Amino acid sequence: MDHLILLADDSEKLRRSVADILQVRDIRLLRQQPGKQALVQVRSARQQFDLLITDLSMPEMDGLQILTEIKPPIQVFPSLQCRAHSAVAC
Repeated sequence: MDHLILLADDSEKLRRSVADILQVRDIRLLRQQPGKQALVQVRSARQQFDLLITDLSMPEMDGLQILTEIKPPIQVFPSLQCRAHSAVAC
């Protein structure tokens, strides 16, 4: 099965790390810069994404704003919101 994931994060290090992990699993990953570029990619995609991974804290447009802007006729797909840097201990 062919899976396609869109990753929107302002951390190049995180984008590279996720790409390395998914490459081992033969999962296609579109790595985007933060915010609006990812939204443009979602709107113009010819293929449905299986997952959207976004950063909750990006300067231009955060992950929740991206999800809010995705409107029909774009089909709904799962999303994962994360945060690379946090002052809150887990």
